[in-house]
Amino acid sequence: MIRKTILLLTTLLCSVVAFSQQPSNITGTTDPTKVKRVGLFKVLNGRLKEIATSIPDASGRFAFRFTPEYEGLYSVGSGNAQNQQGLFRFYFKGNESLNLKLSQNDYELTGKNSPENETLYAWDKQSKTFRDKGTTPGGMSTYVDFFPEVEQFKAKLDAIKKSAKTGNVIFDKFFPELVDYDFAYYAISYLYMPRSAHPSKEEMSDFYTQFNADRFLTTELLKFPYGDRFLSNMIYRKLDLSSKPTLEQQIAAIGPDVLKGQYVLQRLEGARSYGDFQEMNEQYKNILHYLSKSNDQKLSRHDWSKQKQVYLHFNLITLI
Repeated sequence: MIRKTILLLTTLLCSVVAFSQQPSNITGTTDPTKVKRVGLFKVLNGRLKEIATSIPDASGRFAFRFTPEYEGLYSVGSGNAQNQQGLFRFYFKGNESLNLKLSQNDYELTGKNSPENETLYAWDKQSKTFRDKGTTPGGMSTYVDFFPEVEQFKAKLDAIKKSAKTGNVIFDKFFPELVDYDFAYYAISYLYMPRSAHPSKEEMSDFYTQFNADRFLTTELLKFPYGDRFLSNMIYRKLDLSSKPTLEQQIAAIGPDVLKGQYVLQRLEGARSYGDFQEMNEQYKNILHYLSKSNDQKLSRHDWSKQKQVYLHFNLITLI
């Protein structure tokens, strides 16, 4: 009996591994006069890294065939990894097809798609207006109309989180987290977008006054395409910026070591000179160790800016 059980478990494990290594297909259409290039991105430490591109043909058709490196979120669209406007995230585990119609600021699923991406699509449609207000600079919206919308939408989240019934245990467990993180990211990002009017502390709605940044300052954050930028926003919410907290105080406000490393990495990228970069790298090398394969690489002063980017690129590792 034990022998049969072990054999069954081994067979199931091998099946899961083989399944995850099967390629996925993306087939889409777009307006070729507006969208000249479509990118496919993976998530690496809360950032997007482009892994493939497709040029739409004269009829606007584009396609990808790739083997997912991990089960989780990937992004597709005409935007870039920096501002992420025009990029939309989808869920891949291998051996599925994504069929969609893509525009510069939206997407629509067409034909047959996986239950995971159908579930994401339903959530994206429900949250689109809210997301656009929260993550798009400018616009006519102010806190006067947005804050009541935050509170009304928040009341619907519990029912939305229970809607994931795809049969994929991993995704169904992940989806409620995704809804919480998305909602918090959209709501908090709103505060840091250029607006014609900004609220005082007394005018903040309940969501903001009760917001607990530590709830989202976990390693889960780095599974999301916006994880890196949301990290900064949460530090700003957690600390009193009027007191001008030092970098050490900002780092101390973060719990997981890997998030501390990611935050320091942001600062390294913003270093204004080779000397500042080297000083910061030396000071925080123990923290950066959680993100980098090696801290022994030395940079010459020649072509400083280019070499800084090379250093940061090759010393990042994928989180396990």
